[in-house]
Amino acid sequence: MLNMMSLILRNLFFTLIHPGLVVGLVPYWILGDKVVKSFTKPLYLYQYLGILIFIVGLIILFDCIIRFLFQGRGTLSPIDPTKRLVISGLYKYSRNPMYLGVMMILIGEAIFSNQVVCGYI
Repeated sequence: MLNMMSLILRNLFFTLIHPGLVVGLVPYWILGDKVVKSFTKPLYLYQYLGILIFIVGLIILFDCIIRFLFQGRGTLSPIDPTKRLVISGLYKYSRNPMYLGVMMILIGEAIFSNQVVCGYI
């Protein structure tokens, strides 16, 4: 029981550090209070689309993390990897569905905040 509680706490910590920084803190640094102020006005259709994409990405991310916790007996961090190979759920089709979830969250944030930039580098 103590081992499982430790594993849950480690997963929570690494979730806040790895995807939390990428989809939370960095976009906040870039956008500031623009997103918070968006909720004070009526939302546009593209913002609802952004919210939908964000939620789907969040579900994918949390599904992957929970599979790592219970089936893989590890965390999403390379520092504390899984003990068993996870081959169910989205891992049946891809080795990195967590990246898909994080990218969908970022795309949803960009669409919601109207910060989508297209172009060539």
